[in-house]
Amino acid sequence: MIFFISCDDSSPSENSPSSADSMIESNSLSDIHGTSIGDDINYVMDKIRPHIVSEMPDEVTARIPLNIKDSTFYDIDYDFRDGMLYSIDLDIFPKDLKDCKILFTEFQNYYDKSYGKGSQDEGYVVWYTKTKDGDDLEISMIDESSAHKKPYLAITFYQEDGIAD
Repeated sequence: MIFFISCDDSSPSENSPSSADSMIESNSLSDIHGTSIGDDINYVMDKIRPHIVSEMPDEVTARIPLNIKDSTFYDIDYDFRDGMLYSIDLDIFPKDLKDCKILFTEFQNYYDKSYGKGSQDEGYVVWYTKTKDGDDLEISMIDESSAHKKPYLAITFYQEDGIAD
């Protein structure tokens, strides 16, 4: 389980995020909702079946309501190549811009601690690591609130040979 704690010095209230542990249910740093890059499509489908809102042969979208007060829900897009998971897009929709900024900082601090300081470019933060099978993995995050005119945080896990070179 992954835990995120707000660094805000104000006391927790109903209006501020206190943790995002229920958002990502995982046993590994690169897992999202119990699935990892490289997992078989049938395994992923079994894990997310109750949450599927859209399904195509090589792409599935799940929507998961949160038990935390900082977001109303999150969407996870799973993309498959040759029956294996190669990309995960995690879209988080916080209730307001303040919570979006707090979550961005919490995720950045978490991934910086896990993978080393991420590189920043034009609003993106990017980390490079390896999948459980040793393939190159890029994790990128951006606050897309301005472009979408609503609180919106996007995190992508993408596998591609040589991406970390």
